[in-house]
Amino acid sequence: MSQRISLARAFAISIGAHLAVAALVFGIIALVLAFAPKAHAQGGIAPNPDLLTACNQSAIYDASTNGSTRLVVGVANKQIYVCGFTLFAAGTVNVDFVYGTGGTCGTGTTKITPAFQFTAQTGLIDHLPVYQGLVPAPVSNDVCINTSAGVAVQAILYWAQW
Repeated sequence: MSQRISLARAFAISIGAHLAVAALVFGIIALVLAFAPKAHAQGGIAPNPDLLTACNQSAIYDASTNGSTRLVVGVANKQIYVCGFTLFAAGTVNVDFVYGTGGTCGTGTTKITPAFQFTAQTGLIDHLPVYQGLVPAPVSNDVCINTSAGVAVQAILYWAQW
């Protein structure tokens, strides 16, 4: 009987320890997320209470163009933070997101994501409702989708601007 009680106590202690570790890990993650984006925007660490709800914008692309197409227009004194995306391609094409100035991000073009390689009827989803640390577009820069071929691509870009 005492072995059963000892095993039950050991099991309860083990579960309690695991729950404490999980709570600590989630607390650390929340703390890191609360400080990360403002570090990019202001050049230092500062809390961002709006972080968990900040990614509340989206842009849709549904076309068969080859090259860059502007999805988000840059604003003075605000950066654009990409929170995620959904992509689907009807054929073989490379797709990436870039930032730059001009109608097609043609000046100062810089990659936000690598070029994802798609074949016919394939897609990719990478989205959370919070900023994940992708390179933000600097102030006054636009965000564009860039495709390597005139293949039908459907995309949703999730973003925030502050």
